[in-house]
Amino acid sequence: MAHLPSNSPAATVIPAPSEPAEFPALTLRQRLLGTLVLALPVLFIYGPAFHGAWLWDDAYEIAANPILRDSSALPAIWRGVGAYDYYPLKTTIEWVLWRCWVNQPLAWHLANVALQILSAMLLWQLLRKLRLPCAWFGALVFAVHPLAIESVAWIAEFKSTVSMPFALLAFGAYVDYEATGRPAAWVRAFGWFVAAVLCKSAVIMLPVAFAVYGWWRHPRGSLRRRALALAPFFAAAFALGLVTIAFQHGRAIGAQGVPVGDWPTRIARAGLALAFYGGKLLWPLNLMPIYPRWPVAPPAWWMFLPWVGLAVGTLVLARTQQSWSRGLLAGGAMAAALLLPILGFVAMPYMEIGWVADHYAYPALPVFAALASGAAGLLWNRISPHRHGLLAWAAAIGLGLWVAYGQSYARIFRGPQAFWTYAYVQNPHSPMTENGVGKAYLSAGEPAEAIVHFRAALALDPGQINARTNLGLALQQLGRRDEAIRELRKAVHLAPDYTPSLIALGGVLFEAGDTDEARALFERAARIQPTLATADNDLGAVLARTGDLAGAAREFAAALKLDPTLTTARDNLERLQRAKSVVAH
Repeated sequence: MAHLPSNSPAATVIPAPSEPAEFPALTLRQRLLGTLVLALPVLFIYGPAFHGAWLWDDAYEIAANPILRDSSALPAIWRGVGAYDYYPLKTTIEWVLWRCWVNQPLAWHLANVALQILSAMLLWQLLRKLRLPCAWFGALVFAVHPLAIESVAWIAEFKSTVSMPFALLAFGAYVDYEATGRPAAWVRAFGWFVAAVLCKSAVIMLPVAFAVYGWWRHPRGSLRRRALALAPFFAAAFALGLVTIAFQHGRAIGAQGVPVGDWPTRIARAGLALAFYGGKLLWPLNLMPIYPRWPVAPPAWWMFLPWVGLAVGTLVLARTQQSWSRGLLAGGAMAAALLLPILGFVAMPYMEIGWVADHYAYPALPVFAALASGAAGLLWNRISPHRHGLLAWAAAIGLGLWVAYGQSYARIFRGPQAFWTYAYVQNPHSPMTENGVGKAYLSAGEPAEAIVHFRAALALDPGQINARTNLGLALQQLGRRDEAIRELRKAVHLAPDYTPSLIALGGVLFEAGDTDEARALFERAARIQPTLATADNDLGAVLARTGDLAGAAREFAAALKLDPTLTTARDNLERLQRAKSVVAH
């Protein structure tokens, strides 16, 4: 470990604020070698996902997102038109990338991996700026940590990987401001912070991390000056946080709400979630896309123990007059602050699926990597020199095991079949995994097997609209039309504005010859979601059957304008034009 590019064997884990350890500047060769060794294991880990297909809500985010195809959509993006979250900078970057490689999953996977490597490089630079020992080792921990796999291998989590470089740049600029007091550094920090939040609001607590950093590194600094400097950051965080809550509660969650429980329940669940993330950061094994939800209503007394443990640990570290304890306390406070928005105090759409998720821990991963670099430096200095080789080998073996496990886990993100089969095996009692594996069977042409899983999902949660809609589609494929119509009507009754159910019911009724109700359903879906290309295409099919060929042509053309990749609309329009040509002759 002594030969890692940023190592300083004489450094302590947390250098004294008044006497920071100085690192020599890296040579070009060291930078290139360090970057290469950061990038290679990342490419190895995520290689299996490069040839994967769209997963889960990848289609909503990228493949079937009409706003990415609209060349004049930038104003609508920044107004938040049709979005469940207000992430306009993230969507703008996606809008630009769409013009580079359209909807090729490989390109989007490579973009996520490139952002992970970029973040690791920026973290290396930041840890050196913080004068932490083993800075390169900390960047490597971040780069290969298995808890990052969901954020990097899942295309829909582009918002996580694209926000991370902005967050790291913001922290680095704020470190410069604390050291120099230059307004230009403050402006950079504020700009990068706003950019990070406009990509994903999970980094909204970054100003708290800035404040903790100031307390740790510059304890004798002016509190008034620091408060004035951070006030705009907190104001921006508060305003953008309100926007996020308004979007999620008004659009993503809707009127049905998410059952988060009373405050004792929320506090108990948040403590358990904090303990969960701490455990996964230290021991990132047995990862899964959807974790079982803990029964916390009403909470038992032992569910509050994580908060007791946190309080005791904080008091012990605060009373320990050592530089390492102060650093550990600062790192723990930063990680807890970054995790706070996703602990369940405020309702989030994902809480319908699970209390915790790997991608929620991604913003706190650089803090864990910083603590790892500090711990490695402390251990290096505490052991005798003849054991340095043994420590380096132990670190290499440990990270090697992470890399091997990470590549194995990344394989499940290759496509729906692998993804949902793994999720179901790990968590068979979730209505989401039952529905997901059923949908994978349905896509593979096995509707009978799919029906078993859809019914199991509904037994667990009768209000699962996705599962009921998919059940109707599976029954339709088996030729059981009456049962399909009955299930789809139940789905529409339970969620009158859920467009997939409207489209599915309209399709079955259209096949049954009921063009009037089918048309009404397709028109209703188009009104609810004007950017839904399939609604226009299906409406065009109804109009063509009823003899309104001009109207059908308009609807097919409208569907293609919304989604040029919708081959059924293109085929329908071409057939219609050929039919008109035959009639004309």
